[in-house]
Amino acid sequence: MRIFSLIAAAVALLAAGCTMAPTYQSPAQPVPNAFPSDGVYASQPGASNGARSADHVAAADIGWRNFFADARLQRLIDIALKNNRDLRVAVFNVQAAQAQYRIVRSELMPTVGAVASQSKQRTPRDLSLFNQTISNTYNVGLNGAWEIDLFGRVQSLKDQALAQYFATAYARKAAEISLVSQVATQYLQVLEADDLLRVTQDTLKTAQDSQKLIKLQFDNGTASELDLSQSQTIVETATANLQAQERARAQMRSCC
Repeated sequence: MRIFSLIAAAVALLAAGCTMAPTYQSPAQPVPNAFPSDGVYASQPGASNGARSADHVAAADIGWRNFFADARLQRLIDIALKNNRDLRVAVFNVQAAQAQYRIVRSELMPTVGAVASQSKQRTPRDLSLFNQTISNTYNVGLNGAWEIDLFGRVQSLKDQALAQYFATAYARKAAEISLVSQVATQYLQVLEADDLLRVTQDTLKTAQDSQKLIKLQFDNGTASELDLSQSQTIVETATANLQAQERARAQMRSCC
């Protein structure tokens, strides 16, 4: 018995240590391992008390709610995260990869099953004992199976499933970051379009006021016809710019 125990222990050691999978060597990253931490990266220059800034916090540790202080933008991002279909698919893919990893990992453990059966047999009355013509037979048993992973096949499949799960989880995280970035970019572009529209409206009003003044001077003989024509050209140019800006703003808002 002692010899068989030693043999079983040796087989177990071989099963745990022998694998045909090559050792993975992580390649050198083409980017720095850490964010810059000095100068403007350490704190917001010229900020008043209570202003939001990095303040020595790594970018990976700053949540989007702390990064974007605008309440309307926070609400838009929250709605996008709850209703984006691509992000939902990414979440389901993570759950599927996690389930697949658990299935593969379970193959490293022994499997135990229960078996139960029942059979009936009819015996002629003249051959039966105590007039019992029907007899019941019940069988109950347990069976177990365990694959000895001599060459690390199951272990390699487990490692592959775990790596796939991590890759899928990071892909979901990347999809979430990309969605937040797209919503924030679109929102800021709409705000930019609103500001440009107000500037264009003010420019047109200034051009119209200037044109009225030059027209009054022309009527009184203190301005030339060239000055009047140039002022009219400025008004028409400002009007065209306003129409173009209104169209750009409408297109920008329709994309949100």
